[in-house]
Amino acid sequence: TVNFILQRPTDNAAFAPDAPAKLNGMVVKGNSKISAKAVIANTAHATRDVGADSTPNFAAQGLQPFNFEEGVGDMTPLNILELKDFDDVKQVKKVTAANPFIIELDEALSENETIIPLGCFEVEEIDGSTGAKRMRKWYAPIGTLAADGKTISITQLPEPNSNGTRSLTGSVKIFFQKVVMGKKTHPILQQVEVKRTAELTEDDLEHIGRQAQSLNDEFITVTVSTAAAEIKKTVAEATRIAVFVHGIIGDTEVMAQSIKKAKTWQKRNGIDTEVFIADYYDVVLTFDYENLNTSIAENANNLRLKLKEVGLGNNHGKDVHIIAHSMGGLVSRWMIEKNCTQNVVQYLIQLGTPNCGSEITNVTDYCKKNLPKLLNAAGSFLGIPTPLTTALAWGAGKATDAAMKTLEELSPSSPIIKYINDGSDPCIPYALIAGSTMEMQEEKTLWQRLTSPYDLATLLIYHEDNDLAVRVNSVFGIKGLETREIPTQKELVKCDHITYFTSAVGLDALAKMVALKCEKVG
Repeated sequence: TVNFILQRPTDNAAFAPDAPAKLNGMVVKGNSKISAKAVIANTAHATRDVGADSTPNFAAQGLQPFNFEEGVGDMTPLNILELKDFDDVKQVKKVTAANPFIIELDEALSENETIIPLGCFEVEEIDGSTGAKRMRKWYAPIGTLAADGKTISITQLPEPNSNGTRSLTGSVKIFFQKVVMGKKTHPILQQVEVKRTAELTEDDLEHIGRQAQSLNDEFITVTVSTAAAEIKKTVAEATRIAVFVHGIIGDTEVMAQSIKKAKTWQKRNGIDTEVFIADYYDVVLTFDYENLNTSIAENANNLRLKLKEVGLGNNHGKDVHIIAHSMGGLVSRWMIEKNCTQNVVQYLIQLGTPNCGSEITNVTDYCKKNLPKLLNAAGSFLGIPTPLTTALAWGAGKATDAAMKTLEELSPSSPIIKYINDGSDPCIPYALIAGSTMEMQEEKTLWQRLTSPYDLATLLIYHEDNDLAVRVNSVFGIKGLETREIPTQKELVKCDHITYFTSAVGLDALAKMVALKCEKVG
């Protein structure tokens, strides 16, 4: 049980609980082990007490504090739950997935929102150049929000802390961050444009909706139309069309921005000229789809139908290039190779596609493992933009205990993976881009490698070169490539699974593959 007291953690923080087990905005049910007192605090109070100068810039990562009580006047909002005065502080360690600490919100969040409860931990780091050890404050997800939108299950608590030091008489602080994802009706095919944020018009702002969180980025993806009839008219006037298809945890917003970022140098009238991907395409389309409980085959058929609706059915006479990330490459392959399509796609570029499956079979675990390094980074981490971080946060915050059909299909031993690799020849060119974390590690010291998540993933999960989510051999391992009539292009790059479209090397590889096809045909 948890008892509550009325307390002002700072002079300008106030709340009025109306019951012993009730605080503004929530009911704390606790678990079967802990007896304590609780109070809602503000961020400044909590970060000072855990010994951190400030929290990381969560807002820059697309997150926002979840306020249990809004500030009035000069008072700051209350968004931290503080547990203190434990009857037995050792019971903090008894909070586990099997015996979670339960918090129930007064009002359920909408289906496109979730909450990430974060704890502040003290972790040991090793200086890569000197080998010296040091302690660092590290924020990490400690629970999930249930499907009812109200119940938060905390599965781990940090040790009690007072003024930056572990203390049996200290308190535990839980930081709550909210993630809002755009609400889309899937599947959806839309025509988009990529614009510089500084050049957005008022009309553009009406379209951005879910991308509003990205306004700190240099570019933004703006929806031109989602209406099939309107897109069909534009497609009819186009010659070459790009279609972006996302992977298991993302969407196409950041992918599409690559058309204004990725470039090569080509001869134009004898002069070396900067050529961006956007220069090759008349129309850019994006395909977004439900990617956890819908089968690869069903999503592939949905892609086929959506393309047909806009005039890109069999033998349409256009030059259609699909640029697909991760699982999107399998969806695209299935449509091309198994849906009996004829001349619908003229070129497929895959980035980090698990053509032979992936050992990452739990997307929640994947998100939780990768989110902390983004949240704790000073500024951007490896150039990862807000939308991808938000996608990871979304996956980390949602409880996903139910079996997910798509994840099961990504297993290397699944029937889907075996069937799609039956050696059939699609008779169109493929380009395969694989990220190599081993290549990224070449110049690092032994200490850096021993503490690197890249080397740990190689050692513990894949046992060979990988991009953190997919083995290089899985990307390149399509059966029958060596006997295909049209040679397949392959490129190994120094990036991980979530930076293909944001890192310089990933963008360079993409631009190279686009140019290889487009420059050849003019």
